[in-house]
Amino acid sequence: MPDQIQDIKSAVDIIQLISEHVHLTKAGKNFRGLCPFHSEKTPSFFVTPDIQRFKCFGCGKAGDVFNFLQEYDSLTFAEALQQLAKRAGITLEKHIFSQEDVHRQRLYEVLSLTREYYHYVLTEHKLGQPARDYLKNRGITQETITTFKLGYALNAWDALCKYLIDKKSYTQREVEDVGLVVRNSATGNTYDRFRGRLMFPLTDAQGRVVGFSGRVLDPEIKEAKYINSPETFLYHKSELLFGYSTVKSFIRKEEEVIVVEGEIDALSSYQAGVKHVVAIKGSAFTDQHAKLLARTVKHVILALDADAAGVEATRRAIEIAKPYELNIRVLALIGGKDPDEIAKENPKLWREMAKKTISVFEFLLNAAFEGQDLKTGEGMRVATQQAVPVLASINNAVEQAHYIENAAERLGVRQDVLEVELRKYIAKQRLGGGLYTRHVPQPQKKKEMQAEQRVTKVERYLLSLLLHANQEFVEKALDDLGKEPFLDSALEKLRVHLTVYTKKHTFSLQPFSRSVPQELQQVLSDAYLEQEFERDQEIEDHLEKEWTQTLALYKQERLTLHLKQIADEMDLLEKKSEQTEEDQQNLEKLQKEFVRLSIAQKS
Repeated sequence: MPDQIQDIKSAVDIIQLISEHVHLTKAGKNFRGLCPFHSEKTPSFFVTPDIQRFKCFGCGKAGDVFNFLQEYDSLTFAEALQQLAKRAGITLEKHIFSQEDVHRQRLYEVLSLTREYYHYVLTEHKLGQPARDYLKNRGITQETITTFKLGYALNAWDALCKYLIDKKSYTQREVEDVGLVVRNSATGNTYDRFRGRLMFPLTDAQGRVVGFSGRVLDPEIKEAKYINSPETFLYHKSELLFGYSTVKSFIRKEEEVIVVEGEIDALSSYQAGVKHVVAIKGSAFTDQHAKLLARTVKHVILALDADAAGVEATRRAIEIAKPYELNIRVLALIGGKDPDEIAKENPKLWREMAKKTISVFEFLLNAAFEGQDLKTGEGMRVATQQAVPVLASINNAVEQAHYIENAAERLGVRQDVLEVELRKYIAKQRLGGGLYTRHVPQPQKKKEMQAEQRVTKVERYLLSLLLHANQEFVEKALDDLGKEPFLDSALEKLRVHLTVYTKKHTFSLQPFSRSVPQELQQVLSDAYLEQEFERDQEIEDHLEKEWTQTLALYKQERLTLHLKQIADEMDLLEKKSEQTEEDQQNLEKLQKEFVRLSIAQKS
């Protein structure tokens, strides 16, 4: 198994893999880009082709091709292994998955098979006719049905159970674990969760089915309009965006995404030619949604209902999007109550509307003034109370001034009058720790690094210099270091490994990295990149001078550390209430050593 892992790592080029998700530029022998795991404006994400590893100096994420896929696509190691093996054309004949891996894989199979089953019933089975008629009346085409793999759940208590368990030999537990059946607590019997409903498969970012959403066909039926899969091992409502995996290429092409509230809204928009659209469940735009979209785009357009819930959802979306530096705009709905109605009745209008968006602040201010009689004092007071928090939330001073002027004009008051209310609101929020308080970080005095920390930092840098050198330089430099071990045990193991390696082989980073044990791979990567983030230049140009200066610093720091350790030991002996003869002898030895090293330090 370890051999196959190494074969896969050797076969998959980390630069090519990561470049499919991150824009990388050449930086010396390495590549750098904006980290896909946290928001940043200055690139601190490095990829090193010679050792096939990545490292972000901003958030600390690091590793190899497996780690990248696991982190980026939220995969288990087994899933990343399968994907990369397929990419490399390697059959995992020797790999034995754990029981958990096998169970997880079978759950995906159950869900995928269920999607095919529902889709077959909708498109081929005579009992799917009511759902076909419903979709036809809603204007959903066969092409869209096929693209999004829509389906229909038969109006029967155990049709799906019988198919999956009796015909396909999946277990009762597996069907329960993905939320497709419900167990009666009184009798212990199970029945299909979805019955007589139009079925929307819910997929993760990789396109794997993780759950379903079912919609009633008859709005007069006294049941929930929609029911969704429950939270399971695979399905987490707050993470999913309907259609994302299907329309991801359109999102990338447009460099923006439109977010709507329901599946039908997304389908009608897709048919109208606005294909870079996804749907959330209800009106909740979550942190996980923002994190997922930030990997693909920086521009998010909200096309939520213009009711109170939609306005509140837009307010929350602003705060949620801030850490990911997403540019949020709003598509104001005109000519219909929702995107489905507009896109279906007037596709051209919907396409035009999709290009004419407004800022979230304009949308929220419009909502603040909506329905208020601004000819009365009461109407002006209510509008002001709703508008001021929006104005306070605008961080950019120029943009804020623009909207203050606009709001004052709409209210029919002088700008300075509105600014008084704004200052009062901000002061109140600061005292109460409110939502729009602007926290100004106070400068903090840096704590001095401990002597040990300074030494290990220099040790890492010395290794970094060695890893950028050639055989002749490495041999001489290792001799200069002497035999005193590094303080950091991991760095010492890497130094020893380098010493042994250079006695048998001519040093070159790429073959050396392959000889390094797995547990030291990250140590190697961190040490090699130590100077890359600190210095934006080729270290080889001044390697010898840098080594000489750093080695002198290292010896000085080690000497300082040694003196500190001796001083601490002397202090402990001197503080003893009763000293033995052995204590006095040890104290004399320490004093002599302290004097000797102090003289050496000054020379």
